[in-house]
Amino acid sequence: MFGRHLPLSEQALQVIEQIGEDMPGGFFIYKATGNEELLYANKAVFKIFGCETLEEFKELTGYTFKGMLYPDDYEKVSGSIVDQIEKSQGNLDYVEYRIIRKDGKIRWLDDYGHYVNSDVYGGLFYVFISDITEKRVQMEADKAVYTAVIDALSRAYNAVWLINDIATGSFSLFRGDTSEGSVHARPTKEALELLTYEDAKANYINNFVAPSDRERLEKELTLENIIANTTSKKVFGVGRSIQARRG
Repeated sequence: MFGRHLPLSEQALQVIEQIGEDMPGGFFIYKATGNEELLYANKAVFKIFGCETLEEFKELTGYTFKGMLYPDDYEKVSGSIVDQIEKSQGNLDYVEYRIIRKDGKIRWLDDYGHYVNSDVYGGLFYVFISDITEKRVQMEADKAVYTAVIDALSRAYNAVWLINDIATGSFSLFRGDTSEGSVHARPTKEALELLTYEDAKANYINNFVAPSDRERLEKELTLENIIANTTSKKVFGVGRSIQARRG
């Protein structure tokens, strides 16, 4: 697979288990292959899952990593872990996911993982977890307020693009008319939301901006220029001539 080699023996694992018991946060180790069986989980993990004993935890989760996660979250989380480890020089990953406690309550955890190869057990993940449910609830509340504010401030505009991640250029069409003749007519709204900001910008400029303004607008609407112009001020605007379209 991937990752550096660690000469982990059964004796060394016993030492790790002793250390893990004194950790205030959740800590567990699981195999990276097969059914992702757990080799160890400390008492803090049991508490997070609402269990009193190892036996209760095993019954609840099957003592596998997959069994710990909310079913609908597993595929996305597993894929993200593999992708991060393959791209990380330190074989590290970070994910957030839901769990179902023994009492039936759904909670959110954050998960810091480290992949290593071992002599006895093969590929392993060392994982530290904590409950971030309250943080997630607050984030969702903040997001709702943020969305409401954007909606209220942008009602005067026919189209509003929301850049979700400056680093990757991912964006979404917050508001836009996708009927024939509008600035979002090509491609469809569904297809548009799968594009990057640069792709969507090119679609807009090539189809709806007069040729004389295209080169200038291309430069003014780069992410780098937007960042530079909004660092010290809240509003940044550019002008352009529209290109008439024929039916």
